[in-house]
Amino acid sequence: MATEKKYKWHKLAKPDEFLVAEGVVMHLAVPEKHFCITQHKGEYFAFQAKCPHAGASFEHAHINDSGCLVCPLHRFQFDIRNGRNVSGEGFYLVTYPIQTNEHGIWVGMPEQIW
Repeated sequence: MATEKKYKWHKLAKPDEFLVAEGVVMHLAVPEKHFCITQHKGEYFAFQAKCPHAGASFEHAHINDSGCLVCPLHRFQFDIRNGRNVSGEGFYLVTYPIQTNEHGIWVGMPEQIW
């Protein structure tokens, strides 16, 4: 039986605050995790801070026109919507859910279940 993931939600900004520019990758941290956030076509996306291939920081990465994160080290590409490695190397980008509501912009970090 599959269980639904539970998240601890962290407020990143007020609803009317500017968080990150379109296509820019910004490094952030919450108590549980360092991660990166970007905006593509008006929607926010959050994902792990380092490349799953060689550990390069995504702070200097960019988002291409199709919504893929391009690693600055080896140019591996990851779909920011689902983490899939679209350049074919078989790595997977961990993504985190973003919620935007009248109270702000939030990122969800998976709760540890022991």
